[in-house]
Amino acid sequence: MSVAGRIARNTATTWLRSLIAALVALFLVRFLLTHLGQAGYGTVELITTIVYLTILTDLGLRAALSRHLAEQVALANPQRVNELFNSALSCYLVLGLALAGLFALCAEPIVDYFEIAPEQRAAAITLVRWYVALSAVMSFVAPSFGALIEADHRFDITDLVQITDVLVRFVGVLALLGGMGLGLYGWAVAMLGARAVSVLTLMIFAKRLYPPLQLGARFVRIDAFRDLYSLGGFLFLHSLVLQVNTLTDPVVLARFLGPVSVAIYKPALLVVTSAYPFVAALSRQIKPLVTALQATGNDQQVQEVTIRGTRLTILIAVPFCVVFGAFAHPIISIWLGDTLGADALVTAQALTLLSLMDLATHIRETQSFVMVGLNRVRFMTLVQAAGGIASIICGIALVWWLHRQGWGYMSVVGVAVPAVISSWAQLAVITVHIGRETGIGVRRYLLYGFGRGLVVLAITASVAIALAQGMAPKSLLTLIPCVAVTGCAWLIASWTIGFDRRDRVRVGQIAQGAVRRALGRAAATATPEADPSVSDSSDVETQTLDASITLEIESARRETDASAAPGAT
Repeated sequence: MSVAGRIARNTATTWLRSLIAALVALFLVRFLLTHLGQAGYGTVELITTIVYLTILTDLGLRAALSRHLAEQVALANPQRVNELFNSALSCYLVLGLALAGLFALCAEPIVDYFEIAPEQRAAAITLVRWYVALSAVMSFVAPSFGALIEADHRFDITDLVQITDVLVRFVGVLALLGGMGLGLYGWAVAMLGARAVSVLTLMIFAKRLYPPLQLGARFVRIDAFRDLYSLGGFLFLHSLVLQVNTLTDPVVLARFLGPVSVAIYKPALLVVTSAYPFVAALSRQIKPLVTALQATGNDQQVQEVTIRGTRLTILIAVPFCVVFGAFAHPIISIWLGDTLGADALVTAQALTLLSLMDLATHIRETQSFVMVGLNRVRFMTLVQAAGGIASIICGIALVWWLHRQGWGYMSVVGVAVPAVISSWAQLAVITVHIGRETGIGVRRYLLYGFGRGLVVLAITASVAIALAQGMAPKSLLTLIPCVAVTGCAWLIASWTIGFDRRDRVRVGQIAQGAVRRALGRAAATATPEADPSVSDSSDVETQTLDASITLEIESARRETDASAAPGAT
């Protein structure tokens, strides 16, 4: 399958997974609020945050493993793949078991620190001692197998595994919490069961997709750890800043305002993050592609991937950020009803602020994948570390000050304001750096990577704001037409302004191929007659890009095989 075809397939499965996950998450938030109350739901989110915080202790191993496996798979080096894989897995197991023991011993102090409500304390201690401990182990085992699958550009498989995880979790929560009334314990059992199924499925698919995979202590090597952590150190700092910025918000709010403030803030964060997989469906595929291009010395194609990836990321992110920002209040009111009461207004304000931050975050994520693929993450990591630390400190100070001024739960917005400012400041600095580092040039990168997308943003935002102010939707029946009109404006602007000629040709080709496959036509008889208006330029360029990438990788593989052959010099 061509590069464009693989990207289209992976994007389609990611969007399907994201849609299912978003729908399930939106339903479960209201379901948990109804069955557990605000205090119980706040406890659930705090426990979930603790689990996510444990992932940060991998010291960047997760991202480094993905990058190095993609390189070795591209160069057809199964020995090195097994060494990297087993070395990382052994480290993951040690970390996971150590954390499990730590949580089992320190469950009570952890719960007491967050000032959990007395009626939730006993259950919270049990969850930290068992649920968090077991989740830590499984969270460290799964990434090794997932990284190997994605190294072969099979994001569609990991997406299908995650769909299974979401559906098992959904059914389990409904049955154990709603049907049997097991409360927090039912939620925990459902989550653990779903996670166990996904880990087992990833293991099976990794072995089937990459038959040379072997497990054994003989593959654990010191030089593999050195390769992983030479990149992983900076990636750890990069990941730490990104995750801590998000994960510390509930901790800060709970510390100053109690668990109820987490229940007020978390729905806004959930809405914003629900869009991330849809946008990342494209951007996350850039890392293995850039890694393969960099390994074969194809710098010109790296520049093209960087420009096109940035522009398409902006175009995909625009409708989510605009809709969430312009229609924040009706979205929260319709979704959660009266479960939050008057505090729903605070949630809506937080959603508006987070949507402003989100566009910059999506663009920086694409830029991060490019730089990780190139193995040049030092400057970018330091910039994001400085911005992230400043955002956290300012957020804590602002929440404290607003709380002291008597703002009550309105103080929740204090964690969002510094994040918005910091995110856009980081984007400006990193954009200049990438323009210089990749050889694109800052002016060219801004013009071709950002120009079209920002025009589409301005058009779409103008339409959405006009509809929000003019129609002021208060029900689902009035909100849907507003969102639909905004979506149409975005589609038209993206097709006519955001896409260039090559994009339109590629989309047409992919759509034609999808229709042919759906109708069951054979590939040999379904090839349409070439259109002379496009075949001389855009179509040829598309085919050349796919062919050049394939030839470069195959050439590198042949060179690797020749150098490893007996008698090679």
